[in-house]
Amino acid sequence: MGMSRNRDHAAASTKALQWSIWILAGGQSRRMGRDKSRIRLAGKSLLAHVRSAAESTGWPVRVIRKDAVTRCGPLGGMLTALQRSRSDWNLFLSCDQPLLSVEILERLMNSAAGKRKATFVRTSEGFGFPCVIAASNRSALERLVASGKPSLQRLAGLLGAQALWLPRRLADCLTNINPPAELAVVRRMLLRARSA
Repeated sequence: MGMSRNRDHAAASTKALQWSIWILAGGQSRRMGRDKSRIRLAGKSLLAHVRSAAESTGWPVRVIRKDAVTRCGPLGGMLTALQRSRSDWNLFLSCDQPLLSVEILERLMNSAAGKRKATFVRTSEGFGFPCVIAASNRSALERLVASGKPSLQRLAGLLGAQALWLPRRLADCLTNINPPAELAVVRRMLLRARSA
């Protein structure tokens, strides 16, 4: 009963805020050797898979294909988004995580809304995508990009971000695709899921 009330309160907090969802698709895809966002998986592009989960939240979704600051990894795309955003809270997704579920996104948004602070999904490898940062974090992001040492880990530390650890059953949903071998792994995962 108490747990259900907490979940309802978190969802109400999320709805009380104004959100924008940004899908980062401006990377160079060097390890893949071609634009990852356009690769087909189970009949849809990787970007379409991520967009589908994002749109299920009901909030506006935009894609960043060209970063205002080039060659600085995902932080260039995040800064580009914050320069354009009219929302106080911004959810960032990577176009190479096609297994993302709306459940993960809602957990992340509820957690950020409840504490009113930057929130990053955390795995054994550190902080990663998806993540939420406020528009008010833009100057900190600008300083980090200007430092010449842009890093998602550094950004999370600089913002004092909270970590969201997901239950084991959702861990595979964070799988991202970089080299072709990882694409093959995800294809096998989808085939197993369909035949189960």
